[in-house]
Amino acid sequence: MLLAGLFSARSASAQTAATIVGDIKDSSGAAAPNVAVTVINEGTRIERKVQTNEAGQYRVSPLNPGTYTIQVEAPGFKKQVRSGVVLEVAAVLEVDFTLDVGELTETVEVTGVTPVLQTEETTVGNVVNSQELQRLPVNQRNYTRLILLMAGTSSVSRSQQQGVSQSGTALFSVNGGRPQDNNYTLDGVDSNMQMMNSPGISPPMDAIQEFKVGTNTGSEFGRSMGANVTMVMKSGTRDLHGTLYEYLRNDAFDANEFFANRSGLGKTPFRLNQYGVAVGGPLMLPKVDLREKMFWFFSWEGFRRRRGSALLGNVPPADFRRGDFSSLLTQASPIFLKDPLLTGNCNANDGTACFPNNIIPQARINPAIPTALELMVPLPNRSGIVQNLATNRSQANDRDLFNARWDYNLNPSNTFFFRYSKQNADLRDPNFNPNITQVSQFDVANYGGTWTHIFSPSTTLEAGFGFNHPDGGGGVAEKPVTRAEYLDRTGIRMYQRDV
Repeated sequence: MLLAGLFSARSASAQTAATIVGDIKDSSGAAAPNVAVTVINEGTRIERKVQTNEAGQYRVSPLNPGTYTIQVEAPGFKKQVRSGVVLEVAAVLEVDFTLDVGELTETVEVTGVTPVLQTEETTVGNVVNSQELQRLPVNQRNYTRLILLMAGTSSVSRSQQQGVSQSGTALFSVNGGRPQDNNYTLDGVDSNMQMMNSPGISPPMDAIQEFKVGTNTGSEFGRSMGANVTMVMKSGTRDLHGTLYEYLRNDAFDANEFFANRSGLGKTPFRLNQYGVAVGGPLMLPKVDLREKMFWFFSWEGFRRRRGSALLGNVPPADFRRGDFSSLLTQASPIFLKDPLLTGNCNANDGTACFPNNIIPQARINPAIPTALELMVPLPNRSGIVQNLATNRSQANDRDLFNARWDYNLNPSNTFFFRYSKQNADLRDPNFNPNITQVSQFDVANYGGTWTHIFSPSTTLEAGFGFNHPDGGGGVAEKPVTRAEYLDRTGIRMYQRDV
């Protein structure tokens, strides 16, 4: 069981870990063996050291996505330093060097060169980094809406998005595939809602370092036929940094719609507040310097939306509730009510089997029915029997998103990280009946951790775990009476799920 856990953890982690490879040669073009290569994360200053093999090749993995500096040192050659190397999620980046003869104390700064290309993998995809996540305007600040800007993607109809609207995610098709064929991972941990195979959790955009939408991916992504959305959460760095934000939409800032204004109607009520905090840095303890050892990151986001809507519905008028349907006989097309206990015809020419004057005798009406209607169904406020109830209701959508991450660089050979994410979301949909509100809940817990141990420059062990638990459901959130009272007054049991 231990081996199985290690192998599965390796596969999951490989989905987000990045790699730097390269060839190092001298000025004559010959391979340079035993060259010391140091890769430094510019945010945390954590270093990884390897040496080139006999063919002058080196490989550094696993690495977190970020910006790196690469130093190359060998006796009899000038030291070379290349900074600003951007490593994207799940990327395999080739960075080659050519050594110049000289003293090791001399340093060659490699700057202004052509960007390195990813020639080591065949994955086709797009990466959205943290700067784009922060700067691009996105309605409701949900990362899935940026995917719709990528080539080959398209949105899907609302009928295919049931069960995810309360979390604010957007389902999408990539290259004509079904949205249910897409796969989502968060720091290498499965993040799918199995019922629809939609995103299980939607972290705040300020908590995401970057994500990649890949197609034609390798075997480690073989569980789905569609696109693979690989996301990496932010971690702390050696400097304290953070953001405090709020995005506000309000009908007070909006103009009225043309047709509503023409009809003399006011603006539809709308309130949206999306606020939060994202902060991270080194763990600082008295008399203990952990600025390049231990890092933390925390984020929380609240989402509150209230949207008004005018609804029309059909409810039985007072005379119908008493069994009096005589008004149906005075319509242009009369409706005759047949007595199920009588045989014969019930129409305009032969009323043998009709209730007299379309009135059901009180003795034939279950006494629980009028009481149930009184408790649960309001009386009409408009004339007629069709769309005779008009109400103004408010749709409420509330979400809270939490994320915490801890990274520990014990020594050059051992690193650890743990992340916990939680999402609570509910959508309260109004009904034309003001006594009832339908609620859909969608709560997700997602967490995972990894221990990375480097035995040698060519042998690395990653052991980790992950847990993803989406929990959703729906029911009647607001009722005029309790189950017990309803049963006591009507003798009828309620079977709706209480929320």
